[in-house]
Amino acid sequence: MHCARSGPPVWFAAVSILLAAVMACRETVSGPSESAGDKSAVASITVTPAALTLALGRTGQLSAQLTSTAGNTLTGRPILWTSSSPATASVSSTGLVSALSLGTAAVTAAVEGKSDSALVNVIPPTPNAFGYSRELFGTPRTLSVGIQSINAATRQVTIGGGDTRMPTIPFTFDWGDGNTTSGFFNALHTYADASRNYVVRVTAHYSGGATDSVDVAVHFLAPQLVHMSYPPEFAVTIPAQLPTLVSRQPGYGPPAGLIAFDDSYFSAVLTRADVAYILSQAAAVEAAILENDVERPDGGFREVVLRDPNAGGAYSIWYTTPVAFGANGSYFQGTPGYSSLFHEMGHNFSLNAPAAFRFGGRIDGSANAIFSEAVAQMFQHAVAYEMVTNAARYGLPDDIALDIANSARASAQIVRASYDAYVGAGKPFSTWNDPATPSDETFGTFMTVARQFMAHAEQVGSYIGPLTRTMKLLRTFNQSMATAYAPQTNSSEASTFRATLMVAALSYGFQQDLRAEFRSLNFPIDDAAYASLYTSVP
Repeated sequence: MHCARSGPPVWFAAVSILLAAVMACRETVSGPSESAGDKSAVASITVTPAALTLALGRTGQLSAQLTSTAGNTLTGRPILWTSSSPATASVSSTGLVSALSLGTAAVTAAVEGKSDSALVNVIPPTPNAFGYSRELFGTPRTLSVGIQSINAATRQVTIGGGDTRMPTIPFTFDWGDGNTTSGFFNALHTYADASRNYVVRVTAHYSGGATDSVDVAVHFLAPQLVHMSYPPEFAVTIPAQLPTLVSRQPGYGPPAGLIAFDDSYFSAVLTRADVAYILSQAAAVEAAILENDVERPDGGFREVVLRDPNAGGAYSIWYTTPVAFGANGSYFQGTPGYSSLFHEMGHNFSLNAPAAFRFGGRIDGSANAIFSEAVAQMFQHAVAYEMVTNAARYGLPDDIALDIANSARASAQIVRASYDAYVGAGKPFSTWNDPATPSDETFGTFMTVARQFMAHAEQVGSYIGPLTRTMKLLRTFNQSMATAYAPQTNSSEASTFRATLMVAALSYGFQQDLRAEFRSLNFPIDDAAYASLYTSVP
């Protein structure tokens, strides 16, 4: 988890999280019953669309329209959704279909003795398409692969990895140069030509003929980035000399022990300027999500990346001029930790928004995470999705896009595992992280918010638009909302407002009422506050 500093004198360092995914299978589910207006009997039910084609790992929404004998549309009736083949296509209580394996399934909606079905056809995924559907909905990946060493002089590359399924059949290594070998980790290969970069595909083979693959980039040369323009006020630098950080938040001081990243962390293959360029383009995307509505401490929003030798990972320093984030040395040794860096940048931007009344300093404390951590998760995965999907727009070659994709998919797996653990533990909703306990009681809650955002974004095939709308509602933040948020108060009233705020924001983001969905996840929601928040966007 990567955290923004929320109060003096402690900041939360990033830590590695390893959670076991809890898989649940449910063939038949019922939707929530709402108060009905027309009490007439249901004469017919129509499921739309009548046919749905989904790529493996994707989701799609079915809806059911109920009609009375008089031809009136009926609402508020509990609908029973079932799948003829839940292993192929499962269906939720709201009609959300998840494509789990190739084949077809009939998904049926039934109410009061009436029913209708849609035919779902699950097809192979589109080659090279990027998304998080596999990580969010599919069988969790057990194969992990990474570059262990690259020797430019000998042209020898070592690939390490593992598979928790522990297959006994040798892995296949397609080295990207026309050579394919079989064996186990660690795998060595000597390239004849070190004047280019390569993409290696490692395939695991399981009993029964199943396979899984992971691609990794081998960098002999600096990536062929095309430096496209971006707003200079959102530039990110990795300074060789430590700049002076000045706090803008009373009582907050810059962390002790920060130093600059010296030249030893960069090379001809991974230059300081290239990494700063990638982070600057990411910053421009994050600013655009907020419609540039951020406090500008130096007339702009220029960020610096500094090294903290004592940190376990990365963290945000949102309250200084210049805005900064700290990271340990591993972030620029080998492939950069892009997704984590996008996450900390998300803290920096969102806590400095809106410009007229920033969240930072007003939600700090034990109740900050349902906003700050959930939003940072949304930002990191939305930005990675945007930059990988539109790599050419940002001047990114395929190997860099692959590095970003792998980094983001790994963090998406953590989101999925955290959500599964939350559901498996009985959905222990909490917006209050008790400082007297060693665990973070809010972790599953804010990860569930992030997971639901990502699930809906996958469904509509868009991240930036929904997140921009989500943040548009959140940027209506004002003193009244800050008072209701009550960050220093552990009360059911404050907790309900915090949950309602995030549910209203996501509902606005996707133009869909998500209250029933979040209530099924034990989120308390105040309907009056929801209506007020939803209609507050100018």
